[in-house]
Amino acid sequence: MIKDEKNDPMETQTETKGSTVNGRKESVYKKPLDLDDVLTNELGQFGWYQKRNILLVAIPMIFSSFINEFIFSAAATPHRCRISECGEDGKSHVYDPDWILNAVPESASGFASCERYVSSNPGTNGTLDYCPVNLFDKSSTTGCDGFVYAKDNTVVYDFDLGCQEWLRAFAGTMSSIGTLLVLPITGYISDRYGRRFALIISVFNLGLFGLIRAFSVNYPMYLALHLIQTTLGSGTYSSSYIFGNYLNCSNMLLFHFNIKL
Repeated sequence: MIKDEKNDPMETQTETKGSTVNGRKESVYKKPLDLDDVLTNELGQFGWYQKRNILLVAIPMIFSSFINEFIFSAAATPHRCRISECGEDGKSHVYDPDWILNAVPESASGFASCERYVSSNPGTNGTLDYCPVNLFDKSSTTGCDGFVYAKDNTVVYDFDLGCQEWLRAFAGTMSSIGTLLVLPITGYISDRYGRRFALIISVFNLGLFGLIRAFSVNYPMYLALHLIQTTLGSGTYSSSYIFGNYLNCSNMLLFHFNIKL
């Protein structure tokens, strides 16, 4: 005699519960992990903690921009030949006196920067206020033996670079080379000693070599210190950017875009 088998309610409930639990575990396991969702749910939105760290990260980022000050300090400066026949013996005289076209050829921008008229009366000199045209031979020109500058707050004035345009622009070349060299150096320090140490040492180098560069006694020294400062100090920006990258922000892409600007 065959006995009919009936489902046990307790057994059915257990199996259903087990499948539900297993299904839940399986769905959790298969769900992709979203870092932004985890940070938002666990830490909350952009609050005081994030704002405080943004301000702290912004300070070294502002300092890192000082490396690019050469754009202003080594900018092209209007200059002309120094006219010793008219009493000029330095580089800080009036840039455009009334008699300037008597001694310097005229150009589209006003007067020439790198040439002057040849003196016609070597034994006769004028003054800073009066320098007549008969002192010069306007049929021939020659190069400058010195320069007078329109501004006195640039590297061009300090080191008397004058018409050496390639030498003036070499500061930008040193900056580009240093920016290239800093990447492996900062990366190695960050991996070995941590990003915080990399940021601290970069800020220190940025300030130290920038201060020394301000007291350069010649242009080669200025260029060498600019290269060292960029190589050892421009990691300030990249280290600060990485710190800002880990802050929880609901508009992270907008935040990164603003930092990059």
